[in-house]
Amino acid sequence: MKSPYLGIIHDIAITQKYIVIPVIARTTSLQRLQSGEPMWEWDGDLPTMVGLLPRDGDADDVRWFQGPARNTLHFLNAVDEGNSVVMDLPVSDTERSPSQIKRWTFNMNSRNDRFGLEFPNHANRWNAWQIVEPLEEQLAGFFFVANFVFDTALIFAVQSVN
Repeated sequence: MKSPYLGIIHDIAITQKYIVIPVIARTTSLQRLQSGEPMWEWDGDLPTMVGLLPRDGDADDVRWFQGPARNTLHFLNAVDEGNSVVMDLPVSDTERSPSQIKRWTFNMNSRNDRFGLEFPNHANRWNAWQIVEPLEEQLAGFFFVANFVFDTALIFAVQSVN
């Protein structure tokens, strides 16, 4: 897989079908590192690029989506909804502006490689902590605490002590 430019990939999201790989407009270069400048620099002229890699695919199967330059480092959740991937995340318009929770939508059936940006509608959603069973056998010995908020499950793995 080749990134569209050398931007920071600080976090990824995983859905049932895809690995979501955002490339944010914080760039670096060998010249920057050799000159002693800070490693990362915001470049608001670059678009945000998001690669979606099918979990059963390889690097040749990545589909890149483009959006305006936005700053984000961590994500709340990503889910498959039909033929789209929906991701909720804190986003700011520039490197240092305040973040707001946004929803990015990637339509896998569209020929348009731009992703949708919107404020998610959280009306009438519930917020409650639940203990959920692990989905994978290799996670035996852990239990998960999930907080369902904003259509999003914030999940924390906690190792059981026996």
